[in-house]
Amino acid sequence: MCTRQVTRVLVWALLCSGCPQPSVPGGKALATWEREEGDRGLLSWPRREDGTYACPARGDEGVPSGPGRAGEGRRRALLVGISRYQHGRPNDFWNLHTEYDLRAMAEALCLYRFDEIAVLRGEEATRQGIIDGFRKYLTARSQPGDSAVFHYSGHGQQVEDDDGDEPDGLDETLVPFDYRSKDARDGAATNLRDDQIGVLLGELRDRMRGPSGRVHGNITVVLDSCFSGSATRGDGGDGRLVERGIRWEGPPPPVAPGRGGKGASGLLASGEAAAHGYVVLSASQVNQTAKEIVTPERQRMGAFTYHLTQALAQTPRNNYDAVFERVAQDLAATVPEQNPQMEGGADTDKEVFGVAVRPYVPRIVEVQGNDVVLPLGSLHGVTQGSLYALYRRDGDLHRIQDRLAEATVTGVRLTESTARLEEAYRRRVTDADLKGAQLKETRHQFEETAPLRVLLDGTQDLGPALLREAGESGVLEIAGFPAERWEVRLRRLGGGTPGAQEILVERNGGSEVGRVPGGDGAAERLAALLHGEWRRRLLATLRDPQRHDRLIEVHILPRAVKANAQGQVERPEDILPGDLVQQRTTTGNRLLLRAWQPGQAGDYFDVQLCNRGRDPLYVTVFEIDPAGKPEPIYPGPGIRGDRTNQVRPGCHALGYHYLRRVGLPEGRSVVKAIATTVPVDLTPLLRPGQARGAARADEEALVRGLPAAVGPLGRLLRDASIGRGSDSAAVDIEEWTTGEAVYEVQR
Repeated sequence: MCTRQVTRVLVWALLCSGCPQPSVPGGKALATWEREEGDRGLLSWPRREDGTYACPARGDEGVPSGPGRAGEGRRRALLVGISRYQHGRPNDFWNLHTEYDLRAMAEALCLYRFDEIAVLRGEEATRQGIIDGFRKYLTARSQPGDSAVFHYSGHGQQVEDDDGDEPDGLDETLVPFDYRSKDARDGAATNLRDDQIGVLLGELRDRMRGPSGRVHGNITVVLDSCFSGSATRGDGGDGRLVERGIRWEGPPPPVAPGRGGKGASGLLASGEAAAHGYVVLSASQVNQTAKEIVTPERQRMGAFTYHLTQALAQTPRNNYDAVFERVAQDLAATVPEQNPQMEGGADTDKEVFGVAVRPYVPRIVEVQGNDVVLPLGSLHGVTQGSLYALYRRDGDLHRIQDRLAEATVTGVRLTESTARLEEAYRRRVTDADLKGAQLKETRHQFEETAPLRVLLDGTQDLGPALLREAGESGVLEIAGFPAERWEVRLRRLGGGTPGAQEILVERNGGSEVGRVPGGDGAAERLAALLHGEWRRRLLATLRDPQRHDRLIEVHILPRAVKANAQGQVERPEDILPGDLVQQRTTTGNRLLLRAWQPGQAGDYFDVQLCNRGRDPLYVTVFEIDPAGKPEPIYPGPGIRGDRTNQVRPGCHALGYHYLRRVGLPEGRSVVKAIATTVPVDLTPLLRPGQARGAARADEEALVRGLPAAVGPLGRLLRDASIGRGSDSAAVDIEEWTTGEAVYEVQR
C-alpha cells in the first residue's frame, strides 16, 4: 500500500459486468458465485457472513501483485452491476450485459490482492441499496492507508438539476434497479444523482484522512456508464452495439448564472477531481456513448471494462497513465467512436491501487493426461493456438536444457486455459515433471486476422463483386454469419437514382468508415475502403505481450515551427523551442492536431521513443491513418545520418528529419513502433503500393531476407499492408515488442 500521505481517488467511469467470488480463508461460507462450466477460477469463491468475498489463494507464482502485506492497509471493493432493466412496463430501459464485467473486474482486483470484495447485483442494487452498501462496505470499514474501490455497471441518465449547481442545468445520474421509467422526470425522483455520489466520496475521504489532515491511501470509483445515448436506438436491436445510458431530450432547462464547467466525465465539476485528489477515468466523452461488445469468449460486456481489465492484468508498468493509455489505444482500434477520459490529480504516474506489480512466472496448475491447465486466460491475453514452452520448476527460462516440453492452447476461459502437449514430448515427461512447471509463451496466435463481417443492407446487388473480392483477399466475410453479428454495414442513402445513390459504410458502434458514390466502380471503391478498415484493426491491435525487461514506448510531441508558404520546415532551427501549447492540442485526454489543407496551416509533431529495457533495440516506426493506410516513418529512405535504427536505453526524439506534418483524413491515427532484438528494418514490408505491384515471389523474397526470429512477423505485416488474409497469424514473440501512441486529426 501507499505509505505517503496523499489523496489518490480514481473515478473510473465504466459499466461493468460479471463478477467472480473468492474462497474464504477462515469465515463461514454462505453462498458461492455463479460460474461458467469448467471455469475453476470461480468455483471456490464462497461468501463470508459479512457479505464480502475473498480472492482465492493462488500463491506468489500465480499472482502478479506487490510485495508482502506486512504493515500495509487493507484493500476492499464494492462492485455494483445491473443487467435486468426490463420490468414489463411500456417505458422501461433496455437490458444490459453486466455479469461478465463484474467477473472480469473482480478477477483483476484479485491480481492486486484485494482483501474484501462486496457485490450488489440486480434487485440488491436499488438506489438506497447502493447508498447503504457504499457506507457499509467502504466508508465504515476504511481507515488511513487503505485502498477502496467502488465500481458501477448499469445505465446512466441526464435529469434536470435540483439545486442549481450544474452549469448546463442537468444532473448526471446512475439508474438503479428500482427506477420508474426512462422519463427524465421519473429519473429525477429515483436515480442516484452525481451530488449524492459526491456526498458518499466526501464521507469516505473523511474516514481516510491521516494526521496531516490529507487523505492517506487510495479511493477508486469505477463507472462505465454514459449520459448521451439515444432513448430509442441504444438497445442494439438493429445489430448496433448496445449503449449504456441516455441523454436529456427536450428544451434545455434553465441555468443559474456564474456556474463553472463540468469535468471530462460529466460526473464531477471541472476541477473537482483535482481539488480532492481524485483521478477520474470515464468510458467516453460527455457527448459520446459507452458501448457493449462481444469478447473472444463470446461474452457480452462493456467495451471499456473489457479493455480496462485487460490493461490491469497485462500492462507491465501499471501506473494510471500507462493503464489509461493502453485502454485508449485498444478502444481506438475496436470502438473508435468511444474516447475514454481521464481527469484529476497529479498522481497518475503512481501505481494503480498503490500496488507495485512485479514480474512473475506462471506455473502449470494441473495435469490431465496430455493436457495441462494454465493459470492464465483471456484476461491475461491468452489466445487459442498460441504455443507455450514448459520449463523445470527450478529451471532457467533462458536455458534450452531446462525446457521440458511445448504445449498449444486449445481452450481459453477468463482466468484459465487448457493446452495440449506437443506429440514429440508426450512420452518424454511425467506428470510429476509437469506439475508446477514454469511457463513462457513463445508463439502468439493473433485473432485480429479474422475476416471483417460485412452486412449488405439493401445493397445486395453489390454482393457478387464483393464476394469475388472477399474470396481473393480472405479479409472480408459477406455471408455465413448471423445478421446481428455484423461489424460493418453497407447501406444506400436517400436521394438520387436507385443504383447511383451514395453508399454509407458504417461501423456497428455508429461511426462512419466512409462514403462511396454509387454507379460504375462502386464495388471496387468499397472493397478498397473495407480493406483499409480490416488493415486498421489488425495493425492497430498488433501487440506483443510486453515484458518487464523489454519495453518500448512511443510519445507524440507536438511542435511549434516556422514553415514556408508550402508548409515545409526547411532547417532544424525552424523547430521552435518547447512543445505546442497544450491547451490548443488536448481535450479530455485526446491529443487533437490540425490537418494541413490548401490555404490553412496545420500542426507538426515529432516522435519520441523510450527504450525502458537494458539492451539496445532495433525499431521500425509507422503510422496507421484513419483510413487504415500504413505509412513508414522510421528509419526513413535516404536518411542515413544515424545509419541505423538502433535505439539505446533511455528516451530519444527522432528529430528534424522525421518531423511529421499532420494530414487528412480526419479521425484517429496510431503511431506504432515494432522493436526487435536483432538488426532489421521492417519498413519495406509496410509500403502497400510498392508491395501490391510486386510479384508474389518478390514479396516472399522480402520476407525470406528477414532474420528467422522475425520472419513470421514480417509476413504478417506484409499481408496486412496489401490487404490480404494472412496464413501466419501465429507469430514468434521471443525477439520483438511493440509500443504505440494515438492522436486525432481534425480540420
